[in-house]
Order: sequence, then structure tokens, then C-alpha cells
Amino acid sequence: MTDKPSKAKTQSETRSFSQLTRAIEEIAEKLESDDVELEPAIELYEKGVKLIKEAQNRLAEAEQRINML
Repeated sequence: MTDKPSKAKTQSETRSFSQLTRAIEEIAEKLESDDVELEPAIELYEKGVKLIKEAQNRLAEAEQRINML
């Protein structure tokens, strides 16, 4: 086994805050459409929750940096 981070983790670490918000908006639009079946909708929802948590963490980190100034 290797200690390399997973590809998904590496990709999420390189996303900017604006990329995260765009991805969240795209997921929301897909979920609001009538074209998504239940299982894919659940998967999209789970992905959206993860992206929202990541965006919240980025905001918290930015707030900490600002408070240090």
C-alpha cells in the first residue's frame, strides 16, 4: 500500500472557492430538474454535501487568516 492521497482528495484540494460554488450550483440545478432518478439524485446530494463542507472549511480558514491580521 502507498500513502498517496486519493485522486478525489487531490482534485478537491486544488479547487478554488469559486470552482466549489459553481460545482454546488450545478448539482443544485440537476437536483431541481425532473430528469434525475432517485439513486443518482442521492449520489448528487451526497457529493453536494461534501462540496459544501469543503467550501465552509475554506471560508473558516480565510476568516482565521483575516483575524490574524
